[in-house]
Amino acid sequence: MASYKRRTRIEKDMAVEIWRDVFQDRIEELLVPHVWNLTVDTSLQKQPGWLQYTQCTFGRFRCSLCTRWWNSAEIHVLFLMKLDRTMRRGTVNMRIFRQECKKCTSAVMEKPEISLENITIIIGNLVKRIQSKFYSLNIRNEDAKPAVYSERREGPHNKEHCEACKQNVCRWLVSEVKAERRPASGFGSAGRNSHETTFREQTGYAGLVYSKPRPAPKVKKPSGDNQGNTFVGLVSAVICGLALLYLLKR
Repeated sequence: MASYKRRTRIEKDMAVEIWRDVFQDRIEELLVPHVWNLTVDTSLQKQPGWLQYTQCTFGRFRCSLCTRWWNSAEIHVLFLMKLDRTMRRGTVNMRIFRQECKKCTSAVMEKPEISLENITIIIGNLVKRIQSKFYSLNIRNEDAKPAVYSERREGPHNKEHCEACKQNVCRWLVSEVKAERRPASGFGSAGRNSHETTFREQTGYAGLVYSKPRPAPKVKKPSGDNQGNTFVGLVSAVICGLALLYLLKR
């Protein structure tokens, strides 16, 4: 048992070093005039004066009691960032939220295993956010999506076993709060369907809204009687004209 705990501690220390190494490699590519450091804090909370940034990635968990594995696409990572321009030093504090086994009654929160590819994606998104917020570089803040290695899931996200949900960080909990604030009727104040409004709030989608095209104005076609009257009138006018010319020549 002691050897298992020692091996687990060594593996966790190695995982932290991987995060730091990838971060240092990416941040050094920016050639910024400040030194940035990444620190892993398992009890990190929101702090005033720090820029907060969260990401969601894919990974897997292993229960230390029943040794069961499960995949999750809702592994949340919290970053708090701050730049001290006087000391020429930037700091990033990071917390990876855990989950617990839903099969065990005395389950404990387990740390996830995240692939090197997804670690690189997360750090890349973080560095882009640092560029945008602290160095005013005009770049797109759209996060690259994580790599999903398995489609095997255990149903919908279970907030009772999610540390991020319990800390009010998980986006599923945020969605429920928004749902409680929606109007009771089927339409919002602007007359839009509430499901459409919720979809736009949660996804940020702002596509075009198409309305039904207006029908072309109808042109009233002349009836058969009107066509006949028009023809007779034209013939009478021609005859009168010819008769007038004949009289003038006489």
